[in-house]
Amino acid sequence: MTHSEKLTAIRSLMKEQGVDGYIIPSSDPHISEYLPDRYKCIAWTSGFTGSAGTLVITQDFAGLWTDTRYFVQANEQLAGSGFELVKLKVQGNAEYADWLGEHLTKGAKVAFDGNLASLLVAQSVQQILKPLDIVVDGHVDLLSPLWRVGRLCL
Repeated sequence: MTHSEKLTAIRSLMKEQGVDGYIIPSSDPHISEYLPDRYKCIAWTSGFTGSAGTLVITQDFAGLWTDTRYFVQANEQLAGSGFELVKLKVQGNAEYADWLGEHLTKGAKVAFDGNLASLLVAQSVQQILKPLDIVVDGHVDLLSPLWRVGRLCL
């Protein structure tokens, strides 16, 4: 499955589940500094292998938010994947949540797998989107159904 095909499959699952925006953070359930292969979800989904970033997928946009360390690498690795580089201005800031708030309408649903998001990320997304009447669901795993049995991410 190519990265472009994975993006199409994720969007299909989003549509089925009524998800308007899906967030894929670069982390694991233990918020480890170095991710085991099972949790290299950004690399599996988009092809970007840097250690820091966040993917955001909507029906008409897919972006990788990452910092200056990875701009050149991300441009090269995302080519042809269907994902675009979004240059993070402040490292560690949930700028993608602001972007979702600007691009989604009231009543939209944003989801992520809460097993992969730190408490800080989950709270940040909630604080930004909830006042805009955007529903946030931290219990949605759209990647597992797409992974092959026995070798989940890579």
